[in-house]
Amino acid sequence: MRFIVASDLHLGFNAKGREEDCWKAAEELFKTVKQHDADFLLLAGDIFDSAIPKQEVWHKAFRLFSILNKAKKSDVKISRNNKELDFNGIPVISIHGTHEYRAKDYRNALEVLQEAGALIYLQKDPIIVEKENEKVALFGLGGIPELYAKKVFSAWQPMPIKDAYNVLLLHQSLKDFMHEKAEATLSLEDLPQGFQLYINGHLHWSYKAKLHNGTFIMPGSTVITQLHERESRREKGYFIVDTLTKEINFFALKFRRPFYYISLNFDSADSSAIFQSIEAKLDEIPPSSIKPIVKIKLTGNLKPGLEPADITFAHLIEKYDNLIISISKDFSSKGVKHRIEELRKLQKEKISILDKGLEMLNNELNKSGFKDLVDQKRLFELLANDDLEKAVELLVSKMKNKG
Repeated sequence: MRFIVASDLHLGFNAKGREEDCWKAAEELFKTVKQHDADFLLLAGDIFDSAIPKQEVWHKAFRLFSILNKAKKSDVKISRNNKELDFNGIPVISIHGTHEYRAKDYRNALEVLQEAGALIYLQKDPIIVEKENEKVALFGLGGIPELYAKKVFSAWQPMPIKDAYNVLLLHQSLKDFMHEKAEATLSLEDLPQGFQLYINGHLHWSYKAKLHNGTFIMPGSTVITQLHERESRREKGYFIVDTLTKEINFFALKFRRPFYYISLNFDSADSSAIFQSIEAKLDEIPPSSIKPIVKIKLTGNLKPGLEPADITFAHLIEKYDNLIISISKDFSSKGVKHRIEELRKLQKEKISILDKGLEMLNNELNKSGFKDLVDQKRLFELLANDDLEKAVELLVSKMKNKG
């Protein structure tokens, strides 16, 4: 048996200038399934970008699914709980993603697609796909809030079926791929043994590795939405799984909007230096028939007196209108932390002469924006007596009062 695995189509994603990207990628994917004469298409969630898609999105989605629904009928047999399921053309089987998740009191988008005969919704109860002497057992758990993921997964306990090619589908964050502060509760080691193929959606970059005695894959998204650095380094696409040859191969989609991720770090920078650095990087981007996305992440710190809000980029976006530019500013403030360091410096210098000390302190406070906030003599006495903690408390309390 041969089937195609994809994820995170995000139909309805409509960032300015990229409104059609999700549809172009999804249409290519669906036509590829048909061209490869695959037995079925398996999706790992987030078909839609919204839990409640607009009518315009539904209209285009049904037209998309008709590509496979109206194709020559696949000769597989599909069943759930020993009951054969009907399908049209080449079946599409999917779990729901976090974007489609809704409380149990409401119907989600995949239930609507299933009711319309466009899709088979996989959730908890396994689906069996059979063809000649082969059997593929699909176990799926759709995306749920991360806080409950491990508890729900532990209670689920899917059991592989003997003599079947067992596939486990998830749509969650996994600790193995997230930074320490992320809310992920599941990790690869939590996934049960006995499955030939493990599939996870949700994360938007492709990945393949051995897991237990099987293979773990993440198809990634078919469209760029998160502007994650890893998305700039990896192609968008899908996996083709052949259960006879045991081959699992990734194929790139032909449609992919160019994406460049630029990270710039500054130290005591002014706006002119920042603009010059950005323009130098933007000038390096080669021309393209498809307008490229450029994500620029700015980090570091600014010169004293300059705040992130003081730096705007409207003129750059206008100048480089051949690019889709997104800029994030993550400058560390030279606020309280920087000012405390200055206090420590003063304290270490062991100022002994009152007048000279007050003059120095006044200069430092003026640079740091504290001049009119505190009683300078009181602050000086605290520093002179090595009482740094009270000095810091005084500054912090004055800042809070000012705010």
